[in-house]
Amino acid sequence: MILKFSPFECVVASIGELYFYCCMINYQDFSYNGSKITFSKGKDVYVCATQMAKSFNKCPNDWLRTQAAHEYIQAVSDETNICVSELVITRKGGGAIQTTQGTWMHK
Repeated sequence: MILKFSPFECVVASIGELYFYCCMINYQDFSYNGSKITFSKGKDVYVCATQMAKSFNKCPNDWLRTQAAHEYIQAVSDETNICVSELVITRKGGGAIQTTQGTWMHK
């Protein structure tokens, strides 16, 4: 059974476990101050916020917990007509596809 959760990836359910497989075809890595920053491009463009934050010794979850972040993301959603759930996507580790792990933010 395949359930579509977002343009970013599909979730495949098998024997009660969820496996995340990336449906995006195009990943491109860039370097910023010696840190790898990955972008994915398909229907939309996403950047790996985990990698971006790491280059500043930060974690995206720290910012995402703030009221200012919630207000900002909602304002972007209102302005762009993109669902909040598609602006920030968090994928937990594990599995064979390491590229999709982390917090991804819409362009």
